[in-house]
Amino acid sequence: VKLTDAERQTLSDLGDELPELASNLASCAQFMADLMKQMRQFQRHDTAPPTSGDVAPYPVLKLALSMCRSGGLVGGSKLVYDGPAELPRIRATSTDLLQVVVNLVRNAQQALEEHHVREGVVRVEVGVVGTFLRIVVKDNGPGIPSEVLAKLGTPFFTTRDAGTGLGIAQCKRLVGRLGGDLRIESAPGSGTAVIFTLPVVESHASA
Repeated sequence: VKLTDAERQTLSDLGDELPELASNLASCAQFMADLMKQMRQFQRHDTAPPTSGDVAPYPVLKLALSMCRSGGLVGGSKLVYDGPAELPRIRATSTDLLQVVVNLVRNAQQALEEHHVREGVVRVEVGVVGTFLRIVVKDNGPGIPSEVLAKLGTPFFTTRDAGTGLGIAQCKRLVGRLGGDLRIESAPGSGTAVIFTLPVVESHASA
């Protein structure tokens, strides 16, 4: 079978992308295994210290956005990364960071989809503030009423018929155990921003 130039180029492009795709699949499989372990710990109300370690956040953020980008395409929203590629290592594991970012981004995408927001945008803003990495997941949706906002992060509270309410609660608890903080800012008509911090490793914090 004779291939056209366009078909040859497509095959070449796929060949170049296969190593990264394989790496992403392996990372996703490990992430899901670790996520199930953390969910079991949550159900047992495990308060043991998190696994020690540190991670370079940019590759993990890149993978998280790649995992969520297809969801945005389905719902019609845009997913944007706003931050540098060079970031200091943080006190967390790749699974910790991936779990929190994926959860928050998917929540924002689903909110835009459920409210039929035209030209919806989920923006992930990243920067260093003092000795913490600060990550903001914000959307341009309709915002959240104050009485609902006050309950978000409470286990088993959800605004979705099919939701479990564990998403924000799990993220808040995990970030707190890692030494960071998570809060939500929102108002009707002003969109929603979830801001969380994770400690930078000492070598970078004191540099």
